[in-house]
Amino acid sequence: VITSMSPSEGDDDITIIGSTTEPQLESVPSRVRLRLKKLPGYFTGTGDLLAALLVAKLHCHQGRFAAALEEAVAALQGVMAVTADAQGGIAADDRSAEAFRARELRVVQGQYLLEHPEVVHRAEPVGG
Repeated sequence: VITSMSPSEGDDDITIIGSTTEPQLESVPSRVRLRLKKLPGYFTGTGDLLAALLVAKLHCHQGRFAAALEEAVAALQGVMAVTADAQGGIAADDRSAEAFRARELRVVQGQYLLEHPEVVHRAEPVGG
């Protein structure tokens, strides 16, 4: 999975590309792309959380990589939204200890969103 790709400089979108060599159920793509809007704010730990979520979702959605990635991204986006709300008006370039604490992902506060993600962005098949 490759995350945080911006199609062009200054774009407000992010593209996530993912692929698997594991056999997929019939008509389920093994290479997919998700496009979504960047959330405002600066976050730490998003890559680690996405990796953990994807491992868990792959276990739940065996043979359906696209569904696992959609749910993992949705859960991460939910936690990021909770974190963004908690950050208040902290500037992206603020390097104080308070700012770093505010940027820590609110995993506990977003627990329901981790367990019940609302999938908004759907994976599109990529290439052959």
